[in-house]
This record gives sequence, C-alpha cells and structure tokens, in this order.
Amino acid sequence: MLGPGETIPLEAVSQMYVLVGNAGGLDLIYNGKPLQRFGNSGDVVGLAFTPESFEVNASKNQKPQ
Repeated sequence: MLGPGETIPLEAVSQMYVLVGNAGGLDLIYNGKPLQRFGNSGDVVGLAFTPESFEVNASKNQKPQ
C-alpha cells in the first residue's frame, strides 16, 4: 500500500499483476513511458504487465463497497 507521494519501482521477469484500489490517483510509468490513468478516483482496476505489453482487467473497474 502506498500513501500520497510515495513511489515504488517494480520489476518482473515474465508477468506481474497489480490490483489498484484508486485508479484515478495513480501515475504509472511502464518501460520508461508514462501511462494514462485507467479509471476515476476510487475505481478498483486490475493491471497485468508482461515485458512486452500490459492489459487492464475491466471486470475489476468498480468502486469498492
């Protein structure tokens, strides 16, 4: 869990899955390039990264109850 202003570098050899609990409040850099935001404030989104690409798990794109 990261607080405001905190950063963490992550590396993976084959694949990494990240569950984001506030998609609108997260800035991502993937392979040195900034990515767009994948949701609004409070949206929960799953992101799967490989060395070549990434995908957004839209089924997780919902606000927590």
